[in-house]
Amino acid sequence: MMREEFTNLTNVEVSHRFYTEKIEPEYMNGDWADKQEFCAQWVKKNKGAICKAHISDVDALSRDIACMDAMKEQADRASSLMKEANEKARLADVEAHNANHQNEMPTAKVEDLQE
Repeated sequence: MMREEFTNLTNVEVSHRFYTEKIEPEYMNGDWADKQEFCAQWVKKNKGAICKAHISDVDALSRDIACMDAMKEQADRASSLMKEANEKARLADVEAHNANHQNEMPTAKVEDLQE
């Protein structure tokens, strides 16, 4: 039986991990008349396990979200530092360009001086 079949027969949505680790082995190792019988018995026997599985999944997702938030903050900080470094480099280039041009003396042509 596939996870989707289990969900359709029980109206219980479980994670792929929970299905493959808990439900599928029990189904495969049991002697059931059919899928419907297994599903009905499993739901009766495992209502508490279903709640715990959902809580476990929610906890795992909460940890993932917290981790992603921390990674986004680090990425935002890195981006800000890169922008700051690029601006400093641009200003340094402008200052170097200006310093080079200040040391240049304009040259006058003889014709310009004769006017």
